[in-house]
Amino acid sequence: MNKTFAALIALLFFGSSLVMITSSARAQVKQRTQQQKRPAEAATQSKPIARWDLQQSGVEDDLIDVCFVNADIGWAVGKSNTVLRTRDGGRTWTRAMERDEHGYQFTQVIFSSPTEGWIRAAGTVLHTGDGGETWTPATHLKKELDMGFGDGSVVGSVRFQIHVPNTGTGVYRTDDGGASWVRLVSLPRNDYQRVFFVDEQHGWVIANHGDQSIGFTTDGGKTWDFVTEQVSYRDPQIKFATPAIGWAFGQDGSTLLASVDGGHTWKRQYTGIPGYHPLEGMVFVNEREGFICAEDKVIHTINGGNSWQSVGSFPPSTLSALSFPDNSHGWVVGRKGYISHYHVVTGGPEGPR
Repeated sequence: MNKTFAALIALLFFGSSLVMITSSARAQVKQRTQQQKRPAEAATQSKPIARWDLQQSGVEDDLIDVCFVNADIGWAVGKSNTVLRTRDGGRTWTRAMERDEHGYQFTQVIFSSPTEGWIRAAGTVLHTGDGGETWTPATHLKKELDMGFGDGSVVGSVRFQIHVPNTGTGVYRTDDGGASWVRLVSLPRNDYQRVFFVDEQHGWVIANHGDQSIGFTTDGGKTWDFVTEQVSYRDPQIKFATPAIGWAFGQDGSTLLASVDGGHTWKRQYTGIPGYHPLEGMVFVNEREGFICAEDKVIHTINGGNSWQSVGSFPPSTLSALSFPDNSHGWVVGRKGYISHYHVVTGGPEGPR
């Protein structure tokens, strides 16, 4: 072998080795780079999950209703004159009124804004225009009837109110915090339990049995039409997301009624909850997405109630009401001061209930 040929062979061998070393080094650098990126990529790919966190209400009295204006400001009411408020999403709760063992049992709280709110018991309705700093009793609907305040619905500063005397039922309206009332209609019977207005023109009432069980108005209560449906005999609730699309509790826990024409016609939907478990509360954040609670469960729909999925299980016979200001934050309340908070987080285990 001559020297020129030998030098060529050596050069080729050295070049191949250099290519192999360079390729190997590049592969090692690429591997290290990928390893460095994986944690960030994994964090980016983490899926949001919903969890429930038990909150300390600081009370032992049963809570009956709850209302959150947004993810921070909320109220809960119940037995023994209990009125609670929070301004930090439920991390801390304080009494807005002094406890009274023989005081009112508040069964409804509605806030339409951080300042405008109402609470109701059988014998009184209280209004606040300053976020609960002061409360003013509403004028009685009829002076001779102390126990006439039924369910109410609020649109802005306007409250629509059912009156529940011994004979006959009426729907009233106030625009001045309950100082004065205007009677809108005399209803056909005295068993209408709930009223709901989605705006000042479109409203509904629902009874707990019999003919003409659901009534609706499109002119602010001047005229009403009625239809007959098999509704809940225990607690017939009715809610609308728009003037056309709404829901009502059916005759048992497994049945929901849905309307897409303002209440003229209704079709049955099925919750998946056993019929003997009564439904306690219902919230729809829009025309597709809603939440319902039974005594020990919260279910969720994203298709207008055509199907439901459980999003929380709780101790038996605990829950009484729920409030969802949006689809990422919600609260349930119940027996002996029970409060739990639903919120959407990225990763992490499910919290206590």
